[in-house]
Amino acid sequence: MAELPPPTSRLVQEISRLDWSHYDARAALRCLPAMAIALGFGLLVHQPTGGVVVATGTLAAGLASFRRLQGSQLLPMLLTGVGMFLAALLGTLGGGSSPLTILMAGLLGFLYGLVLLFSEDASWVGLQCTIAFLVASAFPATGWHALLRGSLVLSGAVLQIGFLLLFWPGKRARQADFRGCHPVRVLKIFWSDIAPELLRHIDHRLPQLRYAARLCLTLMLAVSLSHLLHQMNRYWLPLTTLIVMKPDFYRTYTSAVARVLGTFAGIILASSLTWLLHPAAFVLDGLVLAFGWGAFAWQRVNYAIFSSALTAYIVFLIATTGLPEMTVTANRLMDTALGSLIALGSRALGHRWDTLPTVAAPPDAP
Repeated sequence: MAELPPPTSRLVQEISRLDWSHYDARAALRCLPAMAIALGFGLLVHQPTGGVVVATGTLAAGLASFRRLQGSQLLPMLLTGVGMFLAALLGTLGGGSSPLTILMAGLLGFLYGLVLLFSEDASWVGLQCTIAFLVASAFPATGWHALLRGSLVLSGAVLQIGFLLLFWPGKRARQADFRGCHPVRVLKIFWSDIAPELLRHIDHRLPQLRYAARLCLTLMLAVSLSHLLHQMNRYWLPLTTLIVMKPDFYRTYTSAVARVLGTFAGIILASSLTWLLHPAAFVLDGLVLAFGWGAFAWQRVNYAIFSSALTAYIVFLIATTGLPEMTVTANRLMDTALGSLIALGSRALGHRWDTLPTVAAPPDAP
């Protein structure tokens, strides 16, 4: 029987592993026009913050285009856009109340943990919706302003879907994808496949439900801590906890290390470019697009490189709103480290209690 490599060697192998089967530079390029329009529109109307919110919708829908649900490429994009609209609306409305935000975040984390039962791509959509809620809750508002924020996110997703449809590969494939997204078919799948499977696992003795419960409680803890610390961009801490936490301790550990290393590398890269270029507004938008391409291209190839590209993308994206790059990078690095520690600490407590050895780990995301 072959001996397992030492833990450190296994960690290095896991972090440095490259899955070139998921690398598609052209597909990543096809996701950039919608993002460029969102950022350009924000500059044109002197509303860079609105352009940033629209750009987040284009990013999520673009990343969703690399996923498949029920054999459809269009379905995950549509579900991501609609789900993020509702999550952003609820997050903005509930963000003014800390107890309500904590409870809703826990509920979404629980549902996301259950969706993991079906597939990596399905849980990825759930992850984007939870992230949209966490981000929106950091910018509380009521009435029209909440609806506006959700609509801006949705408009970014719709814009991205529209541009990607222009490059759809072949008429027959396009028709099959549209048939797969028919509302009647989607409801039938939910009623006959998804709902019975969820009901079957509502049992405290099953690790699937216990994992969802652990994720719920851990996310509530992270959100509570972020509120107590009164941080700028307070969503980064719970967001990191949500993304890093996996169905077993080893995958949580490797994910945390890769996330921290990737974030640190992205911060160094963004800081170096800022020091060298002193970028104006249009240069910042160019840097956002460049690192956005990197996030699209490396999303499923290597998590550490993806985290590095995504961190630089977010730093420059937020910088377009006027926040200093160095302030953004310092806060992000601190929250990434703290969020990873929370996930590791939670995962270490009775880590075999809810381990899911036969289920794919939740996918990674911003």
